[in-house]
Amino acid sequence: MKRILRFYILSVLLAFSISANSTNLSPVPIDTNWNQLPVILGRIQAPTFPNRDFNIVSFGAPTNGTTIATTFIQKAIDSCSSVGGGRVIVPAGTFVTGALTLKSNVNLHVSAGATLKFSTATTNYLPVVLTRFEGIECYNYSPFIYSYGAQNIALTGSGTLNGQASNTNWWAWKTSLQATQDDTLLNHEGQDGTPVDQRIFGSGHQLRPVFVQFYNSQNILIDSITIINSPMYELNPVLSQNITIQNVNINSLGPNNDGCDPECCKDVLIYNCTFSTGDDCIAVKSGRNNDGRRVNVPSQYVVIENCNMQNGHGAVTMGSECSGGISNVYTQNCSMSSPNLSSILRFKTNSVRGGIIQNIFMRNCTIGNIAGDILDVDMYYQEGDIGTFTPIIRDIEMDSLTSSGCPNVWSVDAYQRSPLTDIKIIGCNFNNAATTGTLTNVSRLQVYNSFINNNIPLIPAPFSGFTEAESYSNKSSWGWSNVTTGFNGNGYMEFADTINYIEWTVNKPQDEIDTLNIRYANADTINKPCTILVNGTNAREFVFAPTQSNWSAEKKNITLYNGMNTIRLVSLSNKPGAYIDQFSLNLSPAVLEQSDTIVLCPSDNILFTSGKEGNYTWQWQINTDTGYTNISDNSIYSGTSADTLHFTNPPTSWYGNKYRCMIINASDTNYSNQFVLKFATNWTGTVNTAWENPANWACGTLPDTDTDVIINSGTPYYPIVNNNTSCRSINLSPPASINVMQGIKLTLTGK
Repeated sequence: MKRILRFYILSVLLAFSISANSTNLSPVPIDTNWNQLPVILGRIQAPTFPNRDFNIVSFGAPTNGTTIATTFIQKAIDSCSSVGGGRVIVPAGTFVTGALTLKSNVNLHVSAGATLKFSTATTNYLPVVLTRFEGIECYNYSPFIYSYGAQNIALTGSGTLNGQASNTNWWAWKTSLQATQDDTLLNHEGQDGTPVDQRIFGSGHQLRPVFVQFYNSQNILIDSITIINSPMYELNPVLSQNITIQNVNINSLGPNNDGCDPECCKDVLIYNCTFSTGDDCIAVKSGRNNDGRRVNVPSQYVVIENCNMQNGHGAVTMGSECSGGISNVYTQNCSMSSPNLSSILRFKTNSVRGGIIQNIFMRNCTIGNIAGDILDVDMYYQEGDIGTFTPIIRDIEMDSLTSSGCPNVWSVDAYQRSPLTDIKIIGCNFNNAATTGTLTNVSRLQVYNSFINNNIPLIPAPFSGFTEAESYSNKSSWGWSNVTTGFNGNGYMEFADTINYIEWTVNKPQDEIDTLNIRYANADTINKPCTILVNGTNAREFVFAPTQSNWSAEKKNITLYNGMNTIRLVSLSNKPGAYIDQFSLNLSPAVLEQSDTIVLCPSDNILFTSGKEGNYTWQWQINTDTGYTNISDNSIYSGTSADTLHFTNPPTSWYGNKYRCMIINASDTNYSNQFVLKFATNWTGTVNTAWENPANWACGTLPDTDTDVIINSGTPYYPIVNNNTSCRSINLSPPASINVMQGIKLTLTGK
């Protein structure tokens, strides 16, 4: 009994990878990026202080909460330092002050119940000191708490530092004409190399000071304080080393109110802090443009642990002042959640900034509902691509991140000449993500075991074809990469061992023989086994031959059945699998009989498959009047001594040719099923119209004396035969019909 099939084409593009040129791979690569972390943490040691206390009230600080106490507090600090150090105690109560300068071996301790209120009168932050404004060195208003060249300093206690900034004072400078002019002037001076001691701002200018800035200092501790209402950055250590910032609570939503900005610093620990900020929660920096290159000191070895990021532009940000370079930033075990948090891992730079940002790692972070992207990379930030200092961003890793909701997983806008390079995303699950996002100029992105919306593999979109891959796939372990060059589209995938597979479902109206087309690479020197399972049953076994990272094509016939079919590609061996670039399932009109009779359009790419792969010898044969004889490759045949026989444009006069494969191994000889070659075409006309129009036939060509005609019962329209014509046979399923005009002959030439 013949089973009639209609003509379909379904294309599915998948990719799958771990890495190139390697054997014995595991589904997730061994992560060595964090091996340095214990060494870095071992170097970061909080300073200790002599057991001496200096109470600011004892030095005359007014306790009424309104009279300026700057002179008295500074006297306590100076006295403490002069005798070898200790604690300067701010007791419970409210004290108003201007700029304070910490000295070596001093711990400024703001006690529980104490508040240091910082005056809004700008004269209380004079004389000017050497500082930075947005990464450019200058002399400006003093930071509220400042040090220069100090060692062993601390700012501790559970009290509050209140900068009293608001839209009526410091924050208003963000948009003032004077501030705009000052910012432009300082940028020009930095670009032109104006000597720093000639870059004088302060009185008469409106460049805002930061809250806490320890400059060119080392052995620093900031512990347990609360900071609110800062003019600008809250914590901004510069050119400093061995810094511990822990248990700090920052709540300041003004403009440019970054929570913690280590700049040109080495060995920094930011631990168990809470950030709710008007800009980036944490931004690692290293100087701006030419002035940053003049100083040329990177930020490196920054560790961020157990922090809580709430409101902010970026939870953890690199830049945009990054001209001196940023490297080795480790973030782990953090909570990041707020509808006002714009991104999680953020990179800001451009070709005026330049600099190299590399080795940025984040793992084991829990992300709630946020307003923007998990990964945000912008090489067109502010000035855009107008400079000659091409930035480099490379070696980024996100491991075991989970999120409850975000518009996009990633937004990457890099340069073609300097793509974002070597990114790994491992074991992440981004739920309620509207899209994966966009990737512009990315090189060597690898994704392992990561998903969006619980079970959809994290595959770059809108790259061509990957939408289909997501909708047809349900797999245990994924790796997406674009490391091995030469792939189609924008990546590929690899199944690395027996637990990895590619699986999708497809619904069929009847039984079919379909052709699975696979584009693959095998960078190993040995065959990589693969099995095709259909509904859990072994449908084909084959091997991917070594290609040494060159891409090759393979075609396999598989039988699908009426109803829903689950198709799985799996490596049933512990050897790693090949790289799968893309595959498609071509569904052609066919008739399946027990002898494997194949009916195809004359121009279709026809394959007969022996069903055996491995350590065999194959010889295809044709059944002539005297029995089966061997065939050889020619312009129509190829693969006559391989497991699969390919036909290229066989003539329809070959209708009825019978083929089989002789399969030989060391011990015996077997034969495949017999294949009978037939040609057929389906009527696909959408109106009752002419038989003589090729557009009405599935094959795009008119039937001839060696072509069967198939008109299915579900076809609502019929051909009208206007001229004498012939075909081999007609399979007409009621109520389908043909209208042969009066006086016209339709001749059937075969059975």
